Amino acid sequence: MNSSRPNRDAHRRMITEFNDWLGMARSRTAAAHRLLNTAGMPPGEAVYALRDGWQAVAAAMGLLAGRDEKPADDRSSVSESSPPLLVHSPPAALEALETAYRQYRTGGAVELDRRQARRLLKDLHAAVDSLEYWQHSHRLWGGHRHPRVQQRLTWFAFGALALIITVIAGVLLVDWLTEREGLRGTYFSNRDFTGKRLERIDPNIDFAWKAGAPLQHWPVNNFSIRWTGCLIVDKNRSMVLAAGADDGILVYVDDQLVVDNGGTHAFRIKKATEPLKRGLRRIRVEYTEHRLQARVLLGWSKKDAKPVPIPPDRFIPPGQERDGYTCP
Repeated sequence: MNSSRPNRDAHRRMITEFNDWLGMARSRTAAAHRLLNTAGMPPGEAVYALRDGWQAVAAAMGLLAGRDEKPADDRSSVSESSPPLLVHSPPAALEALETAYRQYRTGGAVELDRRQARRLLKDLHAAVDSLEYWQHSHRLWGGHRHPRVQQRLTWFAFGALALIITVIAGVLLVDWLTEREGLRGTYFSNRDFTGKRLERIDPNIDFAWKAGAPLQHWPVNNFSIRWTGCLIVDKNRSMVLAAGADDGILVYVDDQLVVDNGGTHAFRIKKATEPLKRGLRRIRVEYTEHRLQARVLLGWSKKDAKPVPIPPDRFIPPGQERDGYTCP
């Protein structure tokens, strides 16, 4: 038989009893507060609520000290895990309240004035807050959190929610920007732009698949790709376009063939100087791969310099708009 089971059951019973006493302390504290703040109400009317509230606090503290009876007057008798005793400890408060209670019951003069009653109520509020703080910090199940702890948890929840929203917004923004840069690539499983097809946005054209496939579950040989979109030309200029491929590549600007590097061959680059007007220029690139190595590049260069890939921010996919330009 598991010897820890009785200990767990006893702990659960202690938790239930502690929560019951704490709940009574809360309700009687609220009742005493209401009575003492009612105009014309004598303080003696609050004696019942104050006494019951302090009795509940004493019982809860007794549970924390490891015993069921009320704590003694000696402060050292309460364990270090209990909430700190106040100006009016439970025994001292109960002694004053029991005297006032007996006086009130017998119809005699109640020596408890409003100032004393308010002081007892203030200490009762503090005692209940201390018990609630202990309840949360020691993970007494089913309890209410201390107000400061609740506030911190609330701010933490809002902070976590704001972080999540920021991350999601950042991802969506990156996706939104990515969709508005680059060229639309249509991948074909055959070398003549037929067969199975798949579309995606490629930031630019600079790939070296070598002996591999351009996509997962795609043939490594005998495939073709057609890229379409627009090229942003910031001013009237003569641009040196460079097209390199293993095997063949054709480059069209505004439906005119400007670089012909087709055929079946190892990687090589061909250049063409093309006068381009400021604005958007429609561009189409057709690439075919026969077998063995696969590599393709669309770049630009100055005179005889080594060509570099055209950056993504110079391209707009079909149907997208950016910087006041819309690619048809």
